[in-house]
Amino acid sequence: MPRVSVIVPLFNGVEFLPAFFASLQGALPAGSQLIFIDDGSTQPVWETVPEFAGAESIIRLRNEENFGYCVSVNRAFPLATGEVIVQLNTDLIFEPDCIDAMRSEERRVGKECRSRW
Repeated sequence: MPRVSVIVPLFNGVEFLPAFFASLQGALPAGSQLIFIDDGSTQPVWETVPEFAGAESIIRLRNEENFGYCVSVNRAFPLATGEVIVQLNTDLIFEPDCIDAMRSEERRVGKECRSRW
């Protein structure tokens, strides 16, 4: 399957981040790239980010002030090296292997779309 880059913008919400990260641990395909960007949080968001043993690389970015969601995500996209880029929000909880399921579905949908042209 194609390599995945996962982009996660962070802004405060430290009370919700442990549950998000725990579910991401179970959903993250081995060899993935993780890109976290803190959009000027006033809370200690980095203290909640666990180690991701299966990740190939982890990039941590920080905006010195809150520039907003779109600016943060757009800052991370040029750093993504995966063949598939998944952008996730921290208010989600994932089923195990859901990213692999999305990759499989993307290949099917992509093939169908290409065959129509």
